[in-house]
Amino acid sequence: MAKSSRRNKSEGTLDRIGGSVMGMFGKLTGRNSKKAKGKAARTRGSGRVATGRAKSQASRTKSQTKGRAKSQAKSGTKRGSR
Repeated sequence: MAKSSRRNKSEGTLDRIGGSVMGMFGKLTGRNSKKAKGKAARTRGSGRVATGRAKSQASRTKSQTKGRAKSQAKSGTKRGSR
């Protein structure tokens, strides 16, 4: 089952925060592997947030189009007609 846009955004934010913490830990301890994992987690989080935003935008566009079609059906007009 697909994740909701809200869940994608929140998990992405958590990944970005966790990645930042992991990167700082790697920087403090000098572990390059932790720095790399932190950067990967931040990138993954940014991707998830972008996916969540795209899903919510698509949902808004879909509902607006649906509402427009209903109002045109009620009024009996077609798009582009005078």
